[in-house]
Amino acid sequence: MYPGVEGPLSSNRLVNIADGIEDWQLFSRLGVDGSSISKGDDLITQLVRNMTSRTGDPTLLEKVRRQAARRVLAQHRRNVED
Repeated sequence: MYPGVEGPLSSNRLVNIADGIEDWQLFSRLGVDGSSISKGDDLITQLVRNMTSRTGDPTLLEKVRRQAARRVLAQHRRNVED
């Protein structure tokens, strides 16, 4: 945070941390399968290949976020119907 004329201003780092927390919450809502692997593993691997290699493509990141959100909504609908 930085001081601003009308109050505190966010830093890029703080915005990135907030985005990361939101992504974690989204993917955690997908749950895990029987072997403790994320049900969003196929989506995550489009963005992160290994511990040191990731994509920096913001268009792909947004696409993957939207796919994960659609899955969460579909799970929620199934749970409500049951």
